[in-house]
Amino acid sequence: MGHRALVPACCSEGLAQRRPNSGQALDHCQCDGGMARTYLSVPMPHLARASQFLWAVLRRCFTLCRIGTLRKRLAAAIVRYMVSQRTSYLLVIGDREALAWILSAQRMAFPAHRGRSAAALQPADNLLLYTTRGCFRNPTRHRGRVIAHATVNSAVTPLDTPVEFSGRTFPLGCSLILDSLAPYGAGVDLAAQVPRMHSFPNPAVWGVYLRRTLAALDRHDYELLLKALREIAVEPTNVMSEYVAHGIPPTVAQ
Repeated sequence: MGHRALVPACCSEGLAQRRPNSGQALDHCQCDGGMARTYLSVPMPHLARASQFLWAVLRRCFTLCRIGTLRKRLAAAIVRYMVSQRTSYLLVIGDREALAWILSAQRMAFPAHRGRSAAALQPADNLLLYTTRGCFRNPTRHRGRVIAHATVNSAVTPLDTPVEFSGRTFPLGCSLILDSLAPYGAGVDLAAQVPRMHSFPNPAVWGVYLRRTLAALDRHDYELLLKALREIAVEPTNVMSEYVAHGIPPTVAQ
């Protein structure tokens, strides 16, 4: 699948509408179903058969409907349905060079052996970017923090040119939409949130559950972390340069 933007350019509320799982209302679209049309362009092979049938019905009804009021109601139903199908993850980042590239390029790369788990990512899924204590190479000073929110903007596919970080090759990747970013050195201290989260059945050894690139979050955990992040996050362009300055973006062969 090609890279498709998940926010219709014609919609004046595009910023809010690309965060459906963030708790913001999505009952309308000022561009008469623009968000719904965007969702309709996204293949959904990962849905269960019953969900695929419902999805097909919504697609067909929206396509054939010519009554303005009903069409808007169908658009709202499509958006709400897609919200229910989205998945949320912690994206675990343990290297400052990789982080600088992810933020500046708004892309994510995966090693070949993570291909199966990475393939589970679908356009419109939520990512909370988590930097480990060792990400900035000073684990005694830094804490493991959730620093950003992003939305997956394409399927994971082989990269034309693999990227390299710290001598490791990453041949798979996808594009992201970076929605918010905490100032450098700030972020949500994950350890402080663990006792209230469902994702770590044994809080005493919660770090074990993050020995992977993607760690799935249920809705409760996602909203808990997102709410805390919103209190400190800002527009990414305002603080991006400091992250890049503390990392060394990889040299990618042209």
